[in-house]
Amino acid sequence: MQVTLINAGKKYNNKWVFKGLSTSIEKGYRHAITGKNGSGKSTLIMMIAGYISPSKGSLQWSIEEHTLHVNDVYKHVSMASPYLELIEEFTLEEMIRFH
Repeated sequence: MQVTLINAGKKYNNKWVFKGLSTSIEKGYRHAITGKNGSGKSTLIMMIAGYISPSKGSLQWSIEEHTLHVNDVYKHVSMASPYLELIEEFTLEEMIRFH
């Protein structure tokens, strides 16, 4: 899977959390998102997972050269954070299907 951000930005009220972000995240590579509290790390991850839309720019998700519609991203991407409950008995695939 590949996720491509094209001049993406997110704005809440009148404040930009981040803007002008263009990058590609590819399967098989590891990425780290770092920053201070409130810098937009969780917002960016939720955007990559397809949970929220950018205020500006766009995201593209693709698998083996086939573009996914945003409504189908949840079938392939999920996220975990301290505030999301993980069901220990589920495999990763079962957890993705559940969410």
